[in-house]
Amino acid sequence: MTIRSAARWLITAFLLTAPMAAQGYFEDTIQHVGGALSAGLGGGEFGSIYQTMMESFIGLVSLVGIVMIVRAGLVLTVSQDEGQFEKTKKTIMAVSAALILINLAPRVAEAYLAYKGGGPDIITTELKGLLSFFETLAAIAAVIFIIVSGIRAVISYGGEDGLAHLKRTIFGVGAGVLLIATKLLIVDAVVIERTPGKILSIISTFVKVLLGFGAFVATIVLIWAGLLMIVNLGKDEQYTRAKNLVVRVAIGLIVILISLALVQFLIS
Repeated sequence: MTIRSAARWLITAFLLTAPMAAQGYFEDTIQHVGGALSAGLGGGEFGSIYQTMMESFIGLVSLVGIVMIVRAGLVLTVSQDEGQFEKTKKTIMAVSAALILINLAPRVAEAYLAYKGGGPDIITTELKGLLSFFETLAAIAAVIFIIVSGIRAVISYGGEDGLAHLKRTIFGVGAGVLLIATKLLIVDAVVIERTPGKILSIISTFVKVLLGFGAFVATIVLIWAGLLMIVNLGKDEQYTRAKNLVVRVAIGLIVILISLALVQFLIS
């Protein structure tokens, strides 16, 4: 399936809305000329009947699209053609886009019709669901990439390529997951709740954990430096080095405690 085919599906989805829009715009004229239709398939309106007829094909077309994707995968598996991968990739992308458009068509039709309310809310809900769908796929792909890279590193034990590839994969996947999580926080703060409270809470928690860990490490180093001072009594050089370490760690610990107090004050 090519981009032209996907465009045909988009035009078909648009045509789905035309009769229903006509029903909404010219409802008074239709009722005056022809009277109300009898209740039956899809309700008593021409647009509703047309919508029901078109939506009845969604399951069949979705099944055909899934079969096309499976067929493309099987052809890629058994084919020896070097250009088959690009053909399969284009087919899967085009069919996936068509399936998404076809299944979104009824909801887009409801939002598009002028005589129905809540159109923006419908579009917003569908966009959130579509983003969640792609986020789930991204999470699954991230796990698969990490597993494959780990297996590759184990198989190529002793070589640098496998370990380097594993490091690059973990770094890339981690950056991608971080971007997705950041996007979720921004969307939640700007679109859904429209308040930065959750972002500030997460930042505050992260900073507190980071500063708390720093304070823990500084305390351990301070205890170790104190022990060195006790052990090295009478040894001027070692004693002086331990004393300087105690002073530096004490200053760092004070700065960490002040930072914690400032963070708590700013957030609250």
